[in-house]
Amino acid sequence: MFKIDKFKRQFPKFCHVEQVFSKEEVKRIYDLEDLEKFRRGMVGSNNSEGEVKLESRDSEIMWVNPNHESGWIFDRFAQVLANVNYDFFNSNINHMGPFQYTLYRENQYYNWHVDSDSMYADLTRKISATIMLSDASDYVGGEFELIANGNVEQPIMLRPNAGDIIFFASHMPHRVRAVTQGVRKSLVNWIYGPWD
Repeated sequence: MFKIDKFKRQFPKFCHVEQVFSKEEVKRIYDLEDLEKFRRGMVGSNNSEGEVKLESRDSEIMWVNPNHESGWIFDRFAQVLANVNYDFFNSNINHMGPFQYTLYRENQYYNWHVDSDSMYADLTRKISATIMLSDASDYVGGEFELIANGNVEQPIMLRPNAGDIIFFASHMPHRVRAVTQGVRKSLVNWIYGPWD
């Protein structure tokens, strides 16, 4: 048998989409903060529920499930995701979970990690996404860094504005640098598909 490449084109596996949500829509998302209490973010794996590991992560989170108050966020996100997947990933995806609403206050961070763990036996995380809810001017520090080219000495550094979405392959190492002033808010999601 003669092996052939599945795709002729190389997909970047990373993109930054600007102004998906307007400033007014971001303010509507802020209202979700009143629906649930934030708790300390945890680090987990396939075989654990997660645990607090401050050497890896210090942040506050709550979960946003689709309902009559948040369904519009999921709808908008899914529309953008379909286009982004076609143009940048071409991944076999079929599921996404709830959003993780994440706060980074002063001196909080998330060190280098990958998201490619799976919480389901049949599915794996393929695409990760961050919807920024804070403008770059709302906080100091807190830059998002991503290793997209395999060179840990040359990470891509981003400071997206409120309403922007960053999409990247879940196996790419990334981090949120420590916030030194202000509060950085975001919604995070992971998109799943069958193991290839």
